[in-house]
Amino acid sequence: SGGRWGVDLKHSGFDGIIFQGISEQPVYLIIDNGKAELRDASHLWGKNVLEVTQIIKNDLNEKFNVASIGEAGENLVKYAAIMNDLHRAAGRCGVGAVMGSKKLKAIAVRGAKKIPIAEPGKFQEISKKQFELLNESILAAGLTAYGTNLVLDMVNVCGGLPTRNWQTGVCPFADDINGEALSEKVFAKQTGCFACPIECGRISEIRNGPNTGKKGEGPEYETVGTFGSMCDIQDLEAITMAGYLCNDYGLDTISCGSTIAFAMECFEKGILKKDATGGMEIAFGDSEAMIALVHRIAKREGVGDLLAEGTRIMAQRLGNDSERFAMNVK
Repeated sequence: SGGRWGVDLKHSGFDGIIFQGISEQPVYLIIDNGKAELRDASHLWGKNVLEVTQIIKNDLNEKFNVASIGEAGENLVKYAAIMNDLHRAAGRCGVGAVMGSKKLKAIAVRGAKKIPIAEPGKFQEISKKQFELLNESILAAGLTAYGTNLVLDMVNVCGGLPTRNWQTGVCPFADDINGEALSEKVFAKQTGCFACPIECGRISEIRNGPNTGKKGEGPEYETVGTFGSMCDIQDLEAITMAGYLCNDYGLDTISCGSTIAFAMECFEKGILKKDATGGMEIAFGDSEAMIALVHRIAKREGVGDLLAEGTRIMAQRLGNDSERFAMNVK
């Protein structure tokens, strides 16, 4: 995961943490300059990442950095994420669901411990060289200017941009959702992970449509690729909002967008029917349905309970040869 939580954990005195067993009640862990303490988290359970982070900072100190799960992790969504620095995700493989299964809501860290370096002079020499190489990189300059969504045009030209659940690899409206479009429509300012000179992160704000005024970080290329071209959605504001929701609920945007795209194709082919969706239309290009499904997945409400299992299990349950176009690996 990006951001600076890992660095703050190191400064708190630890390289890593192993949690064994399952708590009977919700708990969160505090690590403060080498001292660790589990505390009751009943008042945090049922809340999402932004609120949990603020409550913990108010209770402890603003200098604590918080990694937490949202409702998706509590509800054991198979692709729930652990979120840190509000918008950064350990997103793949459902690690947020593992935290949820242990009734572990959050980990708050703070510390000022020095990080010893065996050969400080050599370290500085190599660091300087790497920074110089980055300063000469055209790709690094592009990432600074447009963020990771710079990649969208590159893969679209190569025929590798996931579109309509990979029915094709070329998106006809790529110019409406690429890095340049993001800069024009929702970009507010740059941000970056600890000690990184590139600053490819995007702080953004929605300035048009029903979600006007919403702010956050992102979207990254993967979020645009799955909620945008993968779902055949041209509305960058809606894509950005889907990313905000995933960050707050603690959902991996790649699996979430991909699973919704799979549901859209199943609906298109008549495999997923209205009696299973509660009468909801789940059509390619429908941004309102996409956003509604993010909420339902995180809460496991209605058809969201099925989508919360991911494409592999969905295909097993739906049958009708749907595993043929269910995008998953391993």
